[in-house]
Amino acid sequence: MLTQQRILPRGHARTIHHVAIKTMPRQCCRTRAILMDQDCYKINAAPDLIPEGPWSKVEGGVCAAKGFKATGAHAGLRASGKKADLALVVADAAATAAGTFTQNVMCAAPVLYCKDVLSRTNTIRAVMTNAGQANAATGTQGYEDAVTTAKALADSLGCSTDDILLQSTGVIGRRMKVENFLPAIPELVKTLGSSSGDAHRAAVAITTTDLVSKEAALRVTMGGTTVHVGGMCKGSGMIHPNMATMLGVVTCDAAVAPDVWTGIIKRASIASFNSITVDGDTSTNDCVIGLASGAAGNTLVTDPASSDAQLLESAVTALMQVWLRLTSCQPAGTAKMGTPALEH
Repeated sequence: MLTQQRILPRGHARTIHHVAIKTMPRQCCRTRAILMDQDCYKINAAPDLIPEGPWSKVEGGVCAAKGFKATGAHAGLRASGKKADLALVVADAAATAAGTFTQNVMCAAPVLYCKDVLSRTNTIRAVMTNAGQANAATGTQGYEDAVTTAKALADSLGCSTDDILLQSTGVIGRRMKVENFLPAIPELVKTLGSSSGDAHRAAVAITTTDLVSKEAALRVTMGGTTVHVGGMCKGSGMIHPNMATMLGVVTCDAAVAPDVWTGIIKRASIASFNSITVDGDTSTNDCVIGLASGAAGNTLVTDPASSDAQLLESAVTALMQVWLRLTSCQPAGTAKMGTPALEH
């Protein structure tokens, strides 16, 4: 374990906080299309900002919930460097899905693609996120590139393109590096795992100007059944209601009806990301995807007014508010993190 000094911004008390930082074990896995060595993940983990509530903090990020695997690697999608840039979260079986998206009138290709898929289905197998190019302001070609990458992932997983959702972040107006993207996908699928390390690699791969990777997980008890809610996000600039250049993936192993799950994700987003502004810019790529596997084995939650639904919504909201705090305390282009005080 290492320690990192975190100094609050000017105007705050000059207390120096020491935050425990987890280091990734050294591993090297160079393949034809992806790179997975220690240099790909040189970013610190965020501090623990989970609020108190009827839950307990657990490790594992997006892999804390049963029925999910994740990974992240360097595929050469960024302008330069070896930082991981392609992340994948996959459900073992079709998971109940819901999404909230940017309200910018100009939507990026992956947002348009996700909206189209979710208009036809409420179950999803995988969410693939890339950093480097936003695939925004890329016209018809950009949308075709999104479909092409989704099909490549579907082929590797043995499912339909309607089982795939996409997220992108990075430079606007430039075409995706499809020549690097496509050969990386089957190699990435081979590295999927369900450990905390796998979740961390995915969380690092989606970051851009973020100073830290942003992931968290909670455990709650619903009707005698243990349920996990986990997730990861990125975001530090173009943060303005409604949402931001903010990408997030929430995983949950509760069995929950599609309409109830959709309501939970939307209301949790309103109570978190739609409540902050950093620079007044609303992004073209905002997207939070929620997946519920049902692997916990609880009784299906069908009533949004039930105690189980209310507890689950509280946990999802708490998770997103962790991301809100981490996002709002490190605006893009800054070199330090502060701790925001939220007023109700």
